[in-house]
Amino acid sequence: MHPMIRATLWHTLKYLDQSIVAEQMFCSLIVEMSHIPPFSKQSSLPNMVEQNHKTSYYRNLAAGHLRRLLTDPGLDPDQTLMWVVQSLTSARNLDAQADKILAGVHPQEPAGETFVVAAKAWNRQRRRTLKYAARTLQTILPTALWQEGVNPGRQDEHSSNQRSAL
Repeated sequence: MHPMIRATLWHTLKYLDQSIVAEQMFCSLIVEMSHIPPFSKQSSLPNMVEQNHKTSYYRNLAAGHLRRLLTDPGLDPDQTLMWVVQSLTSARNLDAQADKILAGVHPQEPAGETFVVAAKAWNRQRRRTLKYAARTLQTILPTALWQEGVNPGRQDEHSSNQRSAL
């Protein structure tokens, strides 16, 4: 593997690791919120807890693929990188749903507002660092490979014009 590609993959993994830390903080806040009185009537929080299982899975899946690619020269890099892009895309889409859910969360007591503010901040951080990971990875991928990861199963003849970063 070319040293510049290896370095870019490590930078991608660094951003992804930062997103995983933010994910951990976000998940812990959402679970706590779903069990304390100021949020007892928020029916969306248990759904977000379930959704967080998926966002954690996709972040860890992407990180695992990157780590394996960096340590196992026998892997098919194109297939592995496509899986990374698919995982990043899935996490991004689920994160966007969390923004919408959080916008509708209103504590029944003023003391609960600090939880909402913290959850929104950690959600922004997990989204931001996930975006940085995706943009870093995108710099070394051919457009067709990136698009196949973003839109699995769809071949688009205009993919060079649709190269959008997460």
